[in-house]
Amino acid sequence: MHALGSTFSPIARRIALLALASTLLVVPVTIASSGHARAADGIATQTIASVADIDSDSQLIVMRMVVEPGVTLAEHHHPGPTSFVVISGTLQTTLIRGGASVNRNGMDQVAELGDTMNLSPGVVISYSPDAVKTLANHDSAPLVLMATMLLDHGQPMVAFEDGPALFISNLGASMLA
Repeated sequence: MHALGSTFSPIARRIALLALASTLLVVPVTIASSGHARAADGIATQTIASVADIDSDSQLIVMRMVVEPGVTLAEHHHPGPTSFVVISGTLQTTLIRGGASVNRNGMDQVAELGDTMNLSPGVVISYSPDAVKTLANHDSAPLVLMATMLLDHGQPMVAFEDGPALFISNLGASMLA
């Protein structure tokens, strides 16, 4: 069997089984509103799968995110590699620091620092670990994303450049300053 297939096949099977066999965990997290989402104001997340790698201290997290109209997520980063697939709506994102690539119709393009991108349904954006970005929904309808993150044990799911970090556990999400 191909090396990549043998590496990812067990993980893919575990994700599919978790997604089908478990009830979906809805984890809305909110903080005081300030026009910009400081953490997760106006964002609801639904964990589809959370799979621990038994050979390392890593965890693959697959989430469905709904971003309400008018919400902007301030400059933040994820400590591990992260990808978002736009399901519906338009994702507006600006890459502040680090690396990212955008896949439209099977074609990869490197994202430029400082450029604001408007990503439509079907587009995938992948960020390198610790890439700093903003995310926004300037449409009148909710933005729906599928997110995948690879995190080491004990790392926050999200860390804001000037604020708290969001940690995830088996019981859901919690904010720590």
